[in-house]
Amino acid sequence: MANKAISKAKIEAIATMCKSFYTDFMPMIKKIKYDFSRLTIQKSDKNMVVQINWQIDQALSLLQQIKKFSDDYGKKE
Repeated sequence: MANKAISKAKIEAIATMCKSFYTDFMPMIKKIKYDFSRLTIQKSDKNMVVQINWQIDQALSLLQQIKKFSDDYGKKE
């Protein structure tokens, strides 16, 4: 019984950390994406711009998955 309570506490702590991580980083990533979109880009920089946008989208996707995990855990309680 004690192991079950410890496991539950660990999962709750991880879910809370995930939510905090999302809350802290999502606004930063959105601001970076917005600021980046406002830049004037030369044709020669197009490949770099595509790569940066892809990386930002990957970061957003990861944060959304983390939030989904946290939200899904909260529904199970």
